Amino acid sequence: MTRCLAALALVASTASSARAHARPAALTTAHQRADGSLVLGATWGLAFRDAGEWSLGCAAAFAVDADEEDAQVALDGAGTIVLGTFDGLFESTDGCTFSQPAGPLAESWVVDVVTDPEGGVYAAATRVAAPDQLFHRTVDGPWESVGDPLDALVAQLLMDGSTLWRVLFLPRSAEGPPQVFLERSDDGVAFDRYEVALEGTEYSATLLAARDGEVHLVVRHFDGEAEPERVLRFDVTTETFEQVHAAAQLEVGAWTDDGLWVISRLEGLDLSPDGRTFERAHDVAGRCLVTIDGSLAACLDPARDPALLAHVTREAVAPIVHLADFDSLRACPAESDAALVCPAFREALAEDVEVPVDGVPPPGTSTGGGGCACAISTRERAPLTEGAFGLVLLLAQRRRRRTKASAAPMSAKP
Repeated sequence: MTRCLAALALVASTASSARAHARPAALTTAHQRADGSLVLGATWGLAFRDAGEWSLGCAAAFAVDADEEDAQVALDGAGTIVLGTFDGLFESTDGCTFSQPAGPLAESWVVDVVTDPEGGVYAAATRVAAPDQLFHRTVDGPWESVGDPLDALVAQLLMDGSTLWRVLFLPRSAEGPPQVFLERSDDGVAFDRYEVALEGTEYSATLLAARDGEVHLVVRHFDGEAEPERVLRFDVTTETFEQVHAAAQLEVGAWTDDGLWVISRLEGLDLSPDGRTFERAHDVAGRCLVTIDGSLAACLDPARDPALLAHVTREAVAPIVHLADFDSLRACPAESDAALVCPAFREALAEDVEVPVDGVPPPGTSTGGGGCACAISTRERAPLTEGAFGLVLLLAQRRRRRTKASAAPMSAKP
């Protein structure tokens, strides 16, 4: 009931006041299927490219408040979307209908999800009343717990070939100062652990990139968002950490033939030919570095940069798509979760992408006759009663599916 009421409040606030999402619009990640289609994580939920056509999804279709969190996104080997959220793990084959597995993954904060080389997916779940736990499923198999419950909190997962890397941390407590651990495993069960020596107000770390036993991570601190954070290089052969860079709000890294690229939300895109010496490559900011159509691409900040998503080389930043290209919701079956819920969010999405979505303009848009589109017609705005009813129906369906599926318990993976 609590979740149902929260969902109703989410629709009510958007539909009645045309409130846009509170955070600046941006892409958070991108994944490409074998057929060339794209699934993109975004601050508003999801976005898609199918046969060259771009479309919008909405976070509310999987009961997420886009003002509060960005879902973690992975694709399994069959192209199924796997989402990690505060309210558990969601899966979708088409970006329209979303389901949850039975058991702990539907009841935990799923901190991260990552695809293994065989197309299976690892998921890290953190729980208030129980230790954190790693889960895994193959492309066609059920979700299973992997290994023992953890003795620290999961921060992140990263695959490097068949090697799984993860960051665990222990916050400051009466028992002692904060601790951060880098761990590696070749089977997802047995992990080697390496402790990161912390300085000052440092408390956790984010994995940037890994290649053949060489790992780069940025150590997070509480000194302020504009203050540089240390980038450490870890070499598994020597089991040592060395500082190689420092920058504010670094998000992710990626290796190419040119070297290691790292991108910041604040400072720019840097390149290191050897993983030790970094130089500014382009004055752009962003949140992802991925391979699209065989080339490196970056999720950029559309408020300051020339595109939402762009290919990146040493010489140039070449736009792939702009915010204005997302002017319609994803075409979904009428009874799907997205079709029931997302129309109520057209106006908020329109303010995000700064163009009308399915003909619904951003709030405050001039009508050309001296007025503005502040009062959008009931039909266009997908009224509160219709949107709320759809979301209630969606949650009720999920509850029935979860109850039905609960008869199939999750088994421990050997």
